[in-house]
Amino acid sequence: MSESIQSNTLSSSAVSNTFISVSKDHAKPIQEFAVGDLVLAADSAALKTWTQKPVKFAMGLVEGQIRIVRIFFGDENKKTKDLAVTMDQLFLMRDGKLKKASTLIPHSDQLIQADGTTVAIQSISIETFYQGINDLATSGSPAKSMDGHLLLANGIVIGDYALQLGYRADQ
Repeated sequence: MSESIQSNTLSSSAVSNTFISVSKDHAKPIQEFAVGDLVLAADSAALKTWTQKPVKFAMGLVEGQIRIVRIFFGDENKKTKDLAVTMDQLFLMRDGKLKKASTLIPHSDQLIQADGTTVAIQSISIETFYQGINDLATSGSPAKSMDGHLLLANGIVIGDYALQLGYRADQ
């Protein structure tokens, strides 16, 4: 593990029991990942190919309360799914840009799935969370591009922790 990823803030994090894809057919809770484990990552923002990459940074924190964004998504006529993340978690958007969870707009923004299809955001709530927050990254330093740093959380494309550290709003 590289010591170059260090932060006093909780960003680009998912709450415990968020499922992160390990392969096309298997996912496990984010808190179960350790450095060296494999995670499924998109080779580019085009989402054409996905490759298993080793986790280079994995950390869990349990430090009191934190505000999270709970995003409810799916077809209104079917069971809605949800994803709980920190305010700064990055999501890939249809235009190929990244957007923070705290700025997502229900019924306007759409989340991207592994195959590039979209799913509607039905609602968003801001909640206080008291359990584990976990970070994962496929590199030990801030990412300069999305390549290899887009993961699947509960089937939705998100940026890993290294991407959050290297993120600029003008990307």
